[in-house]
Amino acid sequence: CKFESFASPFNCYEKKDSNDSEFGSAFGDTDAWFGSEGSFFGVDFLSKGGCFQANPPFASEFMECMYQRMHHFLSTTDEDHDTTDDGILPIQFAIFVPAW
Repeated sequence: CKFESFASPFNCYEKKDSNDSEFGSAFGDTDAWFGSEGSFFGVDFLSKGGCFQANPPFASEFMECMYQRMHHFLSTTDEDHDTTDDGILPIQFAIFVPAW
């Protein structure tokens, strides 16, 4: 995956030769200096396209909000859209959550 959705500057390697950020984090205002694109809930995944890794905080309510946001983007790319004609790039999420 090209983008880690729930990272921090301490656990995400930022490619120095690229202007594209590679991760989202909880504190976008301070982490932006290190390449963060900000909160997962503020990233426009449709304009980026590709594979996004998600290892969220293990709180049920938080994971439910994450699911709702992902479902929104996946539904948008799946609803009778030809992704090449609409300028919407295909996306996928690799999700890591506990098996409670």
